[in-house]
Amino acid sequence: MILPALRRGGYTYGKQVEVGTRLGGGKHFVDVVAERHSVKLLISLKEQLPKVVDWMTA
Repeated sequence: MILPALRRGGYTYGKQVEVGTRLGGGKHFVDVVAERHSVKLLISLKEQLPKVVDWMTA
């Protein structure tokens, strides 16, 4: 959902971009790096699954 909005806003973007090193020495990735007018935004996305409610026990 965020990628079409970035495109409409005039941003270029990369997905799953390595942006540095973690404390333990591993690679650090962000989900999206968006750029417009030489300003870069690091974006981490969080997937939220819908909560299933059991109406018989609620």
